[in-house]
Amino acid sequence: MSQIPYTSTIESLMYEMVATRPDLVYVVGSTTRYMSNLEKKHWEVVKYIFLHIPGTENLRLTFGFDHPIKVEAFTDSDYAGNP
Repeated sequence: MSQIPYTSTIESLMYEMVATRPDLVYVVGSTTRYMSNLEKKHWEVVKYIFLHIPGTENLRLTFGFDHPIKVEAFTDSDYAGNP
């Protein structure tokens, strides 16, 4: 298992997760736990993630069309006492 490029592969998945695929957050986060204690089953999971990606590239996160999106924001009006 020492010849497996596990760390660089996980880094590639993390880049894709942050840039374009928020649906991968949980599974990629789970795989990062084993970077220092890698076993064959962990590498199999990473390979399965790569098999999953092409089949789901057209899926999107969507919001309901019936309700307009309302954005609200809150702030500390005195900037925490710092003039």
